[in-house]
Amino acid sequence: MRSCTEKLKVEKKHLDSGKDISSARNVMVLLLIIGLLCKNFDFDKKRSEKPDEMKELNLIDKGPIVTIVFQLVLYFCKESLSETVQKMALQSLGETFLKLYLLFLYY
Repeated sequence: MRSCTEKLKVEKKHLDSGKDISSARNVMVLLLIIGLLCKNFDFDKKRSEKPDEMKELNLIDKGPIVTIVFQLVLYFCKESLSETVQKMALQSLGETFLKLYLLFLYY
């Protein structure tokens, strides 16, 4: 999870500085992985149950992981990106919402 979020943050910085995505294919794979991870694994629950084993999650963020992931994936739904990247970002959001449907209430 950490490597995926870090790589997506790097791509986000590239876009924010006016550069293009280094590889749309890599971004799409990262978006797919991150969505499936959120769908199939409750990071915040594991963090509270086993803090010693999940302490590396704090390197991503000390707050709820799903919120950070949601905001990061939502960023890649921008109109300025290619349609294929947007579709994968939407699919990733869908995977996340399947597991954590309460996010609809907050965003």
